[in-house]
Amino acid sequence: MKYCLKKAKENEIDNYRHFAAVIKGGRLIHTGINNNKVGSLIDPLYENKGCHAELMALCKLTEEQIRGSVLYVAGWSRGNNMVTSKPCPVCQKYIAKFNLKAVYYSTPEGGYEELKM
Repeated sequence: MKYCLKKAKENEIDNYRHFAAVIKGGRLIHTGINNNKVGSLIDPLYENKGCHAELMALCKLTEEQIRGSVLYVAGWSRGNNMVTSKPCPVCQKYIAKFNLKAVYYSTPEGGYEELKM
């Protein structure tokens, strides 16, 4: 999670800077940051939304690569405050397509919580 918080802080794209990492077997296999691209170009679920970090971290991986992995999501506000990076309802629907072992997101207190799906 510390790695995700560090990388999210470096994201200069949006008011809320989020970073997601996919970890499998203790190895980083892919990452993603939120950006202003049209998310529906990648998945129709994201109609009228930008590309969220979760989408960007998972979209280029195969189902086999994702199966059994863990997704971490962390974020900061433009004012450099840690934020709750709980995946939005659309991201939760997207994440549910895959057989992830777990999903964790940052909290404003510097901790993290597991997403219950």
